[in-house]
Amino acid sequence: MILFARNSNNRLSKWWWNIDKVILLCILLLLIFSIILVSTASPFVAVRIGLEPLYFIKNQIIYICASIMLILIISSISLERNIKIAFITFAVAVLLMIFMVFFVGEIKGAKRWINIGFSLQPSEFAKVTFPIVLSYIYYFLYKKNFDVLRIYFLLFLIYIILALCLLLQPDLGMTILITMIFGALLILTGISLFWILSLCFLSGLGLLFAYFLFPHANYRINHFLFEQNSYQVTKALNAIMSGKIFGKGAGQGSLKKYLPDSHTDFVFTVGAEEFGLIFNCFLMIVYIVLIYRSYNVLLKQRSMFKILALGTTIVLISLQSIIHIASNINLIPTKGMTLPLISYGGSSMLSMALLMGFLLSLTKKDINNIELKE
Repeated sequence: MILFARNSNNRLSKWWWNIDKVILLCILLLLIFSIILVSTASPFVAVRIGLEPLYFIKNQIIYICASIMLILIISSISLERNIKIAFITFAVAVLLMIFMVFFVGEIKGAKRWINIGFSLQPSEFAKVTFPIVLSYIYYFLYKKNFDVLRIYFLLFLIYIILALCLLLQPDLGMTILITMIFGALLILTGISLFWILSLCFLSGLGLLFAYFLFPHANYRINHFLFEQNSYQVTKALNAIMSGKIFGKGAGQGSLKKYLPDSHTDFVFTVGAEEFGLIFNCFLMIVYIVLIYRSYNVLLKQRSMFKILALGTTIVLISLQSIIHIASNINLIPTKGMTLPLISYGGSSMLSMALLMGFLLSLTKKDINNIELKE
């Protein structure tokens, strides 16, 4: 097709020849898996809460179409514009989170969602833009010869503001996730071992305080360490074991009959029960290829900003995937964290699409090893 000709000057052709096609293929495969898993997991859940059987499926298809458009737009514009988008999105998300703490009522015991015609979770957008914002702040101030300690203090201040907003919701799981992203950024900037160990110690103290301050965290950790598996975990483990290698078949699983969040928090288990171990292994391979390919691109970079942004983005995708899968198979306490680009949800899907757009932008061939404009 002439639109995709290498010598063509149109924007679509330039995008196609500069984009990392392996990363793009992985993203598209995950979106296809999302349609499959939400389609098989959600109808029973919808009927149980009084909705039409295809309610979640229709919404997810709309979210995925919007996500594909967002990925195309973000990955096709300049890196400088993407950085501006990240800063604006992060600022708006944090302001909304602060507003929610004081003026929005609780839903399911938390203040994570705000109704703006549809249910929006601002913390999801703050999470995916957090690595880009911190990476650029460090890069920009370091290039301007600011004192490194002052730069670290500013980064820490931004992290504390976001962490406090999350804890006040409360959302301990996402707080832990952004803490690990923040730690990864500090390591990539070359912070000394003393400060790394000090921050690890402080993080440990933070977890200890959270154990005593947050009843839901206390309950989940106690159940995980000292008691029998919770109802949700027991059902999830039984579902995984019953699926065996090839699964029971699409729509034949029983997990969705017992868990209200099988299409979100336990979507990995639905895949294991209905499509078997072989399907979930392939799903994990797609994540591994996505992460490994991104890491290979990172190794070729000489731009400080791209190294920091790519490194922290890879950490975010890796950790969120690991946390979801590990909680589904009882390796860690249960945590309502979505599987990237798979689980049902508008905020989750669109925020991850924004992150994948950033990832494709950072790994484009035409910007490799080119410094940002000052």
